[in-house]
Amino acid sequence: TPVPTATLAPTDTLTATNTSLPTATDTNTPLPPTSTQTPTDDPSLATATLISTDAPTATFTATDIPLPTATGTATSTSLPPTSTYTPAPSATATATFTPVPLRTTGWQNPTRQAAIKKSGDSNGFELNAANLLTDNGLFATDVNSGTTTATTCTDAGKDRHKAYSYNLPVNAGGTIRGIEIRLDAKADALVGTPKMCVSLSWDNGVTWTDWKSTSTLTASEASYVLGSPSDTWGRVWTSSELTNANFQVRVVDVASDISRDFSLDWIAVNVTYNP
Repeated sequence: TPVPTATLAPTDTLTATNTSLPTATDTNTPLPPTSTQTPTDDPSLATATLISTDAPTATFTATDIPLPTATGTATSTSLPPTSTYTPAPSATATATFTPVPLRTTGWQNPTRQAAIKKSGDSNGFELNAANLLTDNGLFATDVNSGTTTATTCTDAGKDRHKAYSYNLPVNAGGTIRGIEIRLDAKADALVGTPKMCVSLSWDNGVTWTDWKSTSTLTASEASYVLGSPSDTWGRVWTSSELTNANFQVRVVDVASDISRDFSLDWIAVNVTYNP
C-alpha cells in the first residue's frame, strides 16, 4: 500500500527587539543541512522525501535608547558678601593764609612835654626840656638826677618826665601789633650804671604799663629802642588809646650815683598796626 509523502512544517522565524540593552546581533546556529532519505526496503513503495529547511537566521537587533544627558547647574548659596572696609579719608582742612598787611606810623615826634612832679627832685629834665621834642642833636638835660641811689625804675626818688601829643597816624579801628619807643640819649659818665626806663599810658597818665629799661648809657649819644613791632607792652591796645587825648610816654633816669647827668635828644614813637 503506497505511503503518503510527509512534509515537515516550515520553521518559524522569531525576531526579538531589545529596546534597552546595548545594540547586539545574535545569529542562530543553522540547523543541520537538509537530509534526503530514500527508503530501499520495498521498491514498490512510493519514494518518501524528507526535506528539512534551515531556519532563517534570526537576527536580533537591540537598539539602545540612550538615557538623556542630565545637565545640572549647581547654584551655590553664597556666604554673605565680603565686606570691604575702606576707611574714609581724614578730612584735611586746607587753610589759605592771606597775610594781613602791616603798616607803621614811622618815628613820630611828641609835640608836648612836662616834668612829673613829686618824683625825684620834681623837675625832670630841667634844662632845655623842649629839645627832646625833635631829633636835632640838641639835648634836654637832667642835672644831678634823683634823690636816692636805688637802681629800680619804680623808685620814687628818681626824676621823671613825660612826652605826649604824638599825632600818631593810626587808622580808627586799626589793630595795634606793636609799639616802639626810641630814646636818643647819653650820660655824662658811666659811674652809677646810668640807664633810662620807659612806660606808656593809654588813659592820659592815669594808668601805666610796666617799665622797660635801656642798657647802660654811654657818654656819647646813641639810640636805644624799647619794645618791637610785635610788642604791645603787656596789653591789647585800641586805636583810640593812641590819640593825643590818651597816649603818653614817661621816662625816668636811674643811677646809683645822684651826681649823674642825663641828656635826652629825642623820645620818638613808632606804632605797627593793621589798618
